Amino acid sequence: MKPQKNLKKAVSLLAGLTFESGATLFDAPVDTYQALVSHTARDLAPEQARNNIENIMANLLKVCMQYEDVYRRIRGDDAFWLLILSAWNANHLMQPVHIQQVISLFVGARRRFNADAQPSQNVSTLLTTILDRYIAMVDDVPSNANITQRLSGITLGALIWPEAFYSPIDVAVLGEGTIRTKLFGISPGRSAREDDLIYPHRPADADCSLYLAPVASIDHEARNHWHKPTGYKSRFYATVDEFLTYARDEFHKTGAAAKSHVVGLLNPWFFEKDALTAEAARRNDAIPNVWKKTAFRAGLMLGLSKPGKPTYPYAAEPSTRRNLQDAWIRQMVKLVEARFMIVESWTDGAVDRGQDGEKLKADSQVGADSVEA
Repeated sequence: MKPQKNLKKAVSLLAGLTFESGATLFDAPVDTYQALVSHTARDLAPEQARNNIENIMANLLKVCMQYEDVYRRIRGDDAFWLLILSAWNANHLMQPVHIQQVISLFVGARRRFNADAQPSQNVSTLLTTILDRYIAMVDDVPSNANITQRLSGITLGALIWPEAFYSPIDVAVLGEGTIRTKLFGISPGRSAREDDLIYPHRPADADCSLYLAPVASIDHEARNHWHKPTGYKSRFYATVDEFLTYARDEFHKTGAAAKSHVVGLLNPWFFEKDALTAEAARRNDAIPNVWKKTAFRAGLMLGLSKPGKPTYPYAAEPSTRRNLQDAWIRQMVKLVEARFMIVESWTDGAVDRGQDGEKLKADSQVGADSVEA
C-alpha cells in the first residue's frame, strides 16, 4: 500500500478526529509515514498504523507542550518548529515545515470533530487529551502580544531572557533544554559564575548577527541521511539553507535593527557513511560511538556581508577527505549564490573573486589552515 493511502486509512480510524474527506493530507507522505508510522516496515495493518500514529503524535505534542514558554515568547513563529525538530527524538526526521503541517492537520481535525459532535459522541483518548491541551495553549497566545515572557527555569524576578531584541530563531536555540540549563539568566547585567558558559551577548544595535546553531548539513536530506549513524544527533545541527534563510531575514531588517554582517559557524564532517560502518565493524563498536570518536567535525565559518561573501575552501582537511570537503563547499556556495548576489569573496587572506572575476593578490601571507576576512 502506498504511504499516502496507508496514512489516510490509518488516520480515518482515529477516534475523536474528523479529517477533511478527499483532501491530500500530507505534502510529504513518505517522510510522514516513516516518522509517524514506521521507518522500517513499509506496509503495516491499518490498525497497527493507527496505534503507532496515536502514540507518536501524542509524544510529539508533549514535546511541544514542554516548550510552551518558547512558543509563547516567539508567538508560534516558524523558528519554533526548528526547536521541535531538535527536541523530538524521532526515528525519522521530518522537515520543520512538515512537522508544523502535520500538527495543524491534527488540530484542524480535532476542532472539526468538536464542532460537529453531539455530547453523547465525545471520546477521550491519549491523543485527543493532549491535543485539547495543545489547542488551549495555541488559542491563549495572541499573535500581536508584546514580549514580556521570559523563559522558565530559574527565578530571576522580572528578567526577560534572552533580551527582547533577540530574534525568534535565537530564542528557539537558547531555549532548547540542554542549552537552557547552561545559559539561562546569564546576561550583561548579571555576572556569570565561574562555571557558566559565555553568554552569547551582542548589543541591541549591533550590525552583525551570529547564527547560534552549528551548521553541518547541506540540506535536510543529508541531515536525515546521518540521523541514525550519529546516534540521532544530527537533528541538533542546522542546514546551510536554514542558515541562509536566517541571513536573508537579518539583512531585511531596517533602522536600528539593520545588519551588515551575518556569520554562521560550520561544523560538517567529511566522511562516507559506508566507511564509518566498516570502521565500526572492524572495531566491533556501535556506529554512533565510532562517529563520535573518529568523524571529526571541521571548523569553518561562512560570513555574509553587504557587500561581499568570505568562503574558506582551503581548510586543513587531510587529503583523504579533501574531495568530500570541496564537494560540500561547492554545494554550499551554490546555495549562497541562489540567495545573494556575490560581489567578492575571500579565502585565507586572498580576495578569491572580485567584480571582474579575477583572482586578486593576498593581503598577507597566512597558512593553508588559517583564515582572514
